[in-house]
Amino acid sequence: LSTFSLGQVQSSIHKGTSQEQVLSTLGAPNIVTNDDHGNETWVYDKISTEGARASSEGGGSLILFGAFSRANAYEATQKTLTVMIKFDNRK
Repeated sequence: LSTFSLGQVQSSIHKGTSQEQVLSTLGAPNIVTNDDHGNETWVYDKISTEGARASSEGGGSLILFGAFSRANAYEATQKTLTVMIKFDNRK
């Protein structure tokens, strides 16, 4: 799937945009369906995961004693964007 953002879709895709222009801008759709009149609907699903790793370290020592600790944390955020584009009989 081509990478795209909500801003790119909103600025590039408008009523009257042709299938060729949509394909050029967003790439191939994930799903193509037809309604009762034979008109196509293209569905684009984009899922992105952003992650961040945080760690902290601490240590201390005495003459005959040593201590060391480490803590790790990982946080992931997942975002989804679903775009449905319906074409008329002129595509």
